[in-house]
Amino acid sequence: MDADSMIEARAIVVVITIELYRLSVHYLRYHRVDLSILVEVGVSAIIQKVILIGVDKLSMQQLVGISLILAALGAILWVHMRARYFGSPLSFGRRTRGLRRAENDEGSGATS
Repeated sequence: MDADSMIEARAIVVVITIELYRLSVHYLRYHRVDLSILVEVGVSAIIQKVILIGVDKLSMQQLVGISLILAALGAILWVHMRARYFGSPLSFGRRTRGLRRAENDEGSGATS
């Protein structure tokens, strides 16, 4: 293993440690685990392992497995961000949060 990959691997370990610290602070403050930070930590850890081992030393099955894990983490983050924006991860096709605001504005008699 050459010196450049060791420096990169150690830098990514520092990033992972910082992300875990952010996750811990968020949990202690809000008593919830922020899923986006958790996905970032997972992706950073996978990248760190790939850099540490080297892509050329991984077999095709390992590369496919890593790709599937990264795709699953991306799908989890997509569903999480969709749930934040639209209000529900399974409300495909309509904006529930925007509809609720419009209904509340009409019911309160607010005019613009």
